[in-house]
Amino acid sequence: ITIISLLAPIIAVGVSLSGLLDKPLSLPPSPSTYQPPLSTDSRSPCPGINALANHGIINRNGRGISPMALADAFQRYYGLSPSFTFQLLSLYFTPLLGENYLPMGYDFSFELARLNIHNGIEHDASLAHSDAYLGNQTLTNITMLEEMFSFSADGKYLTVSDFGRYKHWRYHQSQQDNPHFTLNPFHRFLGDAEATLVLTVMGDKEKAPLDTIRSFFVEGKIPADYKPKPISTYDFYSTIINIEM
Repeated sequence: ITIISLLAPIIAVGVSLSGLLDKPLSLPPSPSTYQPPLSTDSRSPCPGINALANHGIINRNGRGISPMALADAFQRYYGLSPSFTFQLLSLYFTPLLGENYLPMGYDFSFELARLNIHNGIEHDASLAHSDAYLGNQTLTNITMLEEMFSFSADGKYLTVSDFGRYKHWRYHQSQQDNPHFTLNPFHRFLGDAEATLVLTVMGDKEKAPLDTIRSFFVEGKIPADYKPKPISTYDFYSTIINIEM
């Protein structure tokens, strides 16, 4: 295995997304477009991506997903800027090293379950998923989700401060319960990124409603009253910093 062969899929993502432009924000999909996944459908640990598949915005079966289709959905339905979309998808495709792709035109696709690779994007001490050693890391752990909600100071929203306290608790809980616990600096950053995406995509950057979080995490559904807001790279990193403070 050469360095080139390892980097080729990442380079392919970069080339395929190099022409990203600002996209107009879309209205939330009609509730009638929502269909729970079939047992044969492919899904990821990411509630936001799963919701896009459940609404048919990307392929419902979770297969044959192209980087550009995902980028377009992130921008139109979640408000991500082109530069932030590019950076986020670069992170998502890290575990796809070695994935088959077509060098001609860098046209390749993947299935969502590829994002379940442990210590790829999926990692220990995530917000509301079991550690891979302790359970199914694809499905939302409802007990863990309610534990996260218990850190809400007002019982209605999770704020930047609430997430900071919860993430500290979750790290130590996972470390205590999982004899094979691992969390390197990259995956610790991803944990902060997950909390930040909840606050920015599902909230207003300062707080996110519990009902909205529950809709995404439990049903994999975009709420009917959901309204996307522009999210820049600056919004993302400044929120991460605030969580860590």
